[in-house]
Amino acid sequence: MASDRDKEIAKKSWQHGNGALSKQNFDLAIQMYYQAAQKDPGNLLYRQSLRGAERKKYGDNGTGASMKGVKLMGVKGRIKKARSKSDWAALDGAAEEGLKIDPWDTEMNLAVADAAEAREHYEVAKFAVDAALARNKEDVKLLTRYANLLEELEEFEPALVLWGQIKKLTPDDPNIDRKMTQLHTSKMINKTQADEGEGTRAMQQAATAYDEASGLGGGADGPGQDPIADLQRQIRKQPDDPNPRVRLADLLFKKGKLKEAAATMKEAAELSGDLSIKERYEDMMLADLRAEVDASKQKARKLKDEKRMERAKKYEAQLTEKEIDILTRRAENHPKNMRVKYDLGTRLLARREVAKAIPMLQQATTDNRLESDARVSLGEAFLLDGKRPLAKRQFLNALETIDVHEQADLFCKCHYALGRLAEEAKEIREAEKHYSEVLGVDYGYRDANDRLTKLADQG
Repeated sequence: MASDRDKEIAKKSWQHGNGALSKQNFDLAIQMYYQAAQKDPGNLLYRQSLRGAERKKYGDNGTGASMKGVKLMGVKGRIKKARSKSDWAALDGAAEEGLKIDPWDTEMNLAVADAAEAREHYEVAKFAVDAALARNKEDVKLLTRYANLLEELEEFEPALVLWGQIKKLTPDDPNIDRKMTQLHTSKMINKTQADEGEGTRAMQQAATAYDEASGLGGGADGPGQDPIADLQRQIRKQPDDPNPRVRLADLLFKKGKLKEAAATMKEAAELSGDLSIKERYEDMMLADLRAEVDASKQKARKLKDEKRMERAKKYEAQLTEKEIDILTRRAENHPKNMRVKYDLGTRLLARREVAKAIPMLQQATTDNRLESDARVSLGEAFLLDGKRPLAKRQFLNALETIDVHEQADLFCKCHYALGRLAEEAKEIREAEKHYSEVLGVDYGYRDANDRLTKLADQG
């Protein structure tokens, strides 16, 4: 976080930049804005001013300086070096130097986003990824990253809209509906307070822009004004048709009325006998249960009530039981869906049912999208089963697929586990290497620092 002195310097630099820009002295304006952004890297306004000046310098040509390939070579070397050392300030500085040459460059904008995200400057990261998307409007990986940043900033409505766009680009991805369900749940939990009355009022607040765009506007005076009331009338007129119930359940779910949504989708599933509708009911029912478990745990923590916490843990165990039951059936119904196998494997692993979890996780490693997570979970399963050489192999294989910038927690978990294994085997140098990798990404990760210090004292 920037110090008060740095913030004051940044503010003055920005003001000087404004003066220079008013006189169309673009080079000076850019240098002043750059200094402001480096002194106070989490300030979005400074980045916006900097990028605006850079683009004006090049007449908004969309390409930046001439001979930029040669000019960017040194910058790319500095970026690579900064990444290898997880030096986020250096990475940010180098990337911004590159953007002085081409403010539209995708690689440079993403490097700024990486540095910002690592330092939890999510607004700046969002701004940089948005700039990268300008040249890659249908890049699913970038769209997904942008959606995840919106979620991090608790901007659930635009995140849901964006996931809808991603779904159109990848209609066969079975994970998107699940992600949207999770977002709807997060949105509801975010609005709900521990006090039930406050929670009810939170879920009844005025319609958002997303609701209106989806046809979910506020109170209605007659037909055509409230889609929920219209669908309820349609259901009364066509009691044997499941389709109005499906649409009503979706609308209720988006409004945060999870119990009503699940009950309505259940009716639709019973009427239709359609497996896909039954599975949508199950997803809504599980989302409702998760929300109840989360609310129960939050209330127990707030009141510091051990009995409430024990009860919440009991509810959580019951939820896991239901998830395993549902996922077991889905694994049989959809044998090629590796996401289901992975989800089932992780739930079984949480229950320490290792013999059942391992085959599920092994199958999940065949999906490139899940390989990293599945291998780490598989390594944990082998550890619980007492098969340390097999666990080590999975962690090492996982590291070959993990992107440290996008999967920092997974990277740390993997190296920490390898450090513990090396420590047990008295391989001191190997253990030190793995703990150092962890600390290079997250200095406060578990007890890695204490373990490394202890090993150093032994040496």
